[in-house]
Amino acid sequence: MSDVPSAALTSVPGAGTARRGPRYHFVVPESERVFEHDPHKLTLVPLRVGEELEAGEIATKAKGDANIAFMNEQVRRSVVAIDDKPVNWAGADAEWLERCGPKIRALARHACSLVNAPSASGSSDFLASVQIETV
Repeated sequence: MSDVPSAALTSVPGAGTARRGPRYHFVVPESERVFEHDPHKLTLVPLRVGEELEAGEIATKAKGDANIAFMNEQVRRSVVAIDDKPVNWAGADAEWLERCGPKIRALARHACSLVNAPSASGSSDFLASVQIETV
């Protein structure tokens, strides 16, 4: 997460509903909003293993590019609020991602990747901790 400018990302542990983990709030720059329904702010949470597996299952059945479908399904499971309103993927917000402009979809995918990736220092520390055992 250290690769994200601090002004663009804030973590609010325990905020909001019973949904787990920290919440990451991303403010969408006005310059990237093309359509009137493009959001001003997205709130994401880290994915659980089951959510990643569900996203993969749905993506394999999707028409078109399976990689893009997988990323979109991950976004659907990670985004918990749009403009500070809880998201309802099974109802009114079901087609939200498809209605957004390509810049917003790309930003949402990028945010989802950042929320679910280790920080640069965490990754470096992890890889530096390797111990090789010879047998």
